[in-house]
Amino acid sequence: MGLLVNERLFFPLESVRFTERAALEIITVDRVACREQQPESDHFIEMTGSQSGTDEDRHWRKASGHFCYRLSTKDKEVKK
Repeated sequence: MGLLVNERLFFPLESVRFTERAALEIITVDRVACREQQPESDHFIEMTGSQSGTDEDRHWRKASGHFCYRLSTKDKEVKK
């Protein structure tokens, strides 16, 4: 529930994060889990000078060159 102050409605930060995350899930067509072998190979990863690791249970990937994935639109119309 929000808090009304000077005719403005404020929501706890956690509810805002949930709302943003839920909105993002609705429009997300495909995603890749970095540094996980199967998701990266399923998305045809290409890389040069790429490194990956884990920090506090979060996987990451960085590159002095590049890395890219081929994402699927699952036959949905894509805005260009």
